[in-house]
Order: sequence, then C-alpha cells, then structure tokens
Amino acid sequence: MSQAQADVQEHILTKYRLTAPRGLGLLVILAYALYGAYIASLYVRTGDKGGMRSADFLLFAIAVLLLMTTDLWRQLVSRTLRGGVRTLLLALFSLIAVKLLLAGGGTQVFNLGQLVTVVGKYFFVGFVAFAALRSRVYPLSRVAALTAAPAGRQRLAIVSTAVFLLAMLSFLAAFVGSPLASLTSFAVISNDYYQDFGDYVTIAYCCLVALQVSYVASHGGSLRAFGLFAGVLLVQAGLVFITAQAVNSNKAVVAVALVSAAALYACWPKGRAVTAGVAVAAAVVVLVLAARLALDAAGVPSLDVTQFRIFDYGDGAFYENTSMLSRWEQFRELGKGQLLGAPVFGDISITSYLHSSVLSVQTHLGLVGSVLFWSFILLQLRQVGRHGGNDGLPVIAVPLLFVSAISSFFSWGPLWFVLGGLYEYLPSSTKPAETRA
Repeated sequence: MSQAQADVQEHILTKYRLTAPRGLGLLVILAYALYGAYIASLYVRTGDKGGMRSADFLLFAIAVLLLMTTDLWRQLVSRTLRGGVRTLLLALFSLIAVKLLLAGGGTQVFNLGQLVTVVGKYFFVGFVAFAALRSRVYPLSRVAALTAAPAGRQRLAIVSTAVFLLAMLSFLAAFVGSPLASLTSFAVISNDYYQDFGDYVTIAYCCLVALQVSYVASHGGSLRAFGLFAGVLLVQAGLVFITAQAVNSNKAVVAVALVSAAALYACWPKGRAVTAGVAVAAAVVVLVLAARLALDAAGVPSLDVTQFRIFDYGDGAFYENTSMLSRWEQFRELGKGQLLGAPVFGDISITSYLHSSVLSVQTHLGLVGSVLFWSFILLQLRQVGRHGGNDGLPVIAVPLLFVSAISSFFSWGPLWFVLGGLYEYLPSSTKPAETRA
C-alpha cells in the first residue's frame, strides 16, 4: 500500500475515531464461528469430523495471523495494563485457577483444561470480535477502513448476511435432507455436540447482528433502513430457529430471539412516532403472509412449530418444556444444599451443577467469586450505557447474560464471549488518547 493510500485510510479512521470501527474482528469471528458450527454439525450427523481440521486449529491460525498483522497484541496488553474494572476479572481468573489446582485439577464438569480451552478460548474470541483492529497489511486494512463510512458498513452487512443465510440453509439441508420438503423431520441426537453447534451459531449470529446494527446506526434514524433491517432480522432469526430446533438446540433459539428483539429496540429511529412503528410491523406481517401464500402455491407443507423441542414436541407450551421443568426440579432438590454448603469460597468439585450462571458462580466460587464476576459485568455495562462507542456490544450483552442466568453453567461459551467484549471495551472519550500513545 502506497503512502498516499495509507494517509487516506488514516484520515478516514481519524474522522470516525469515536465510532471505533470494528468490522475486521467481527468478520473474522463470524467466519470462525460458522466454521465451528460446520464441524459441530459433522459430529452431530456422523459422530466424526472426517478429514476436516478442528475449529480450535482455525482459531489458532487466526490468532497467529492477527497478532502478526494487526495491533491485537498491543490492545490486549494496553487493556490489561490499564487495570481498573478489568482487575476484577483477572482476579476471578486467578481465583478459579487456584481453586482448580487445590481440587487436584478439577472434575469432569469443570477442570483446568476447560479453563483454557473453553473459558479462555471464548474470552479471546469475544475480545477479537469487538476490538477495533488496525493493520498495515492491505487486505486487512481495507476491511478495517470499510467500517469507517456508512457505504462500507453497508457492504460488510450485506456480505455477512448473505454468507450467514447460505450457511444456515446448508446446515438445514444437511440436518433434514431438504430445507423445503422435510422441515418437520428431526435429527436423532445421540451425543452432546448439538450444544456446541448451538453455541457457535449463537456467536456467529451475534457478530452478524453487531455488523448490521452498526450499519443501521450509521444511517442516523432512517425509517427505511430500519424497516429493511427488521425484515432481514425476521428471516435470519426464523432460519436459525428452524435449523437449531432441527438438532434440538433450545438455548440458541432463546438467545437469538432475545438478541433480535434487543437489536430492534436499539435501532428504532429516535423521534419517530409510534404510528411509524405500526406501519413497519404491518409491512413485516404482510411480507410473512405473502411468503406463506407463495410457499402454499408451490406445494410446500406448512411448518407446525409446536412440534419442535422448545414446545416439548407438541406436548406443552414453552413454559411447560420438560428441560425447563427438570432444571427447576433440580434446583428444588439440590439448590439449597449447594448454596449453603460453602457460601464464601464455594465448592468447585460440585458435579450436579445448577443450570444458571448466577447460581453456579455462587455454588462453585462462593460470594467472593460472585462479587468479582458480577461487579465486572455490571460496572462495564454501566460504562457502555453511559459512554456508548460500540453499537453492537450492548445489543448482545444483556440477552446472553439473561440466557446464561436461566439456563447455563458459568463456563458457557457465549457468556465468556460477552465478557471478552466487555474486557475490550473502552469509553469513547478515552480512545483517541490511547491511539496517540
């Protein structure tokens, strides 16, 4: 890249400094998560990945590439040296490591290996996704520069959306044989890899929505842009719903639904009347009805969503789901004993864990761990709410935190994906100074 091109790129990045362009990291992690979902889908269908490389191998290659060609390492170091709220999370990592060492390496549920390969991995993935990476290598620098202007954000959003939709269609076709003729056929799950598939899809969807939200935000309250976004969001969320349910993944469905709702709320044009929202909703309804009529005319069978796992295969409503009820029964039987067993420092050796990040942090890490964990999250979310500077992060953070609180052990991958993004976050007012340093 010539000096003139470099000067132009730096001018663009300086002009939009406060918006902290984040397209490069989001695109890289979107691609990684879709590849991870593909590998998980192979395990779901065949129990083996064949001759394909693992998703962890791809992540290692990505890490090496970014560390060599971008300022990722400088950002990791600068965030850590800055201290402040991040010290709480570093102290939490230390606490977990010490407790696992004292427990002889941990248990089958949670051990030292998982601290690195699950918690550490997804934390790193979240940091990369939301980092405003800069590079002097032309292909990477071009992607980074694209997010500095609305036209570039539009291109990235369009390409990312197309890739994501094609990936979901291919997964659906692989799971049920044909995405149009056998939508009510379910894969028989004989292993736990469907959870990995759901986690990777959730992270990919979050990266995609973050790119889309950035594009909509760059249009300064355009109702047309919001309406287009709402329509696309409905299509992609619906496709994820069917694909995830085809392999019995409930958690991904709930996470995607909540992230989509949060994105719509965040992108609603400020100052627009309620009637405008009604008009957009009516247009979406008409679009859905028209699509249904077109499918009926083509002879495509209707899809009965009540037959999916999230509705207990037609035996009950969402709130009567067997999975949810079983977790409630587990809490009734074990919750009191676990919460009172070691309230200050927790018991890391518990294997019959409670399916809630709030409860499992308390039972396994005690009050000390709970204070460190939730103080970091709440203080960083407060910073995000007060100072802005990252349109996508608040849209995904609260929904995923909620899903983790009602359904997941605290080592859940998407939860640490969020924590990695929060660890990267700096208020907008501090970014220019850091860049000059």
